[in-house]
Amino acid sequence: MAFKIKRNDLVQVLRGKDRNRRGRVLRVIPDAGRIVVEGINIVKKHVRARPGLRQAGIIELEAPIPIAKVDAGLSQV
Repeated sequence: MAFKIKRNDLVQVLRGKDRNRRGRVLRVIPDAGRIVVEGINIVKKHVRARPGLRQAGIIELEAPIPIAKVDAGLSQV
């Protein structure tokens, strides 16, 4: 299935806890029908320390949301 939304597009969330917020698409996951939008659907994840890579703790990151919940009818910034 081909999607009209591509990376770096500006989209607006239509439904959910982040309704009416806008953000830039960071990643498209076509097999799952989801996208990752900058600053939208922030979740907290507990991570283990790995020697030399990162510190252990709780990090915040953007989780994917369904493509059907966004509108791409916005102009580029």
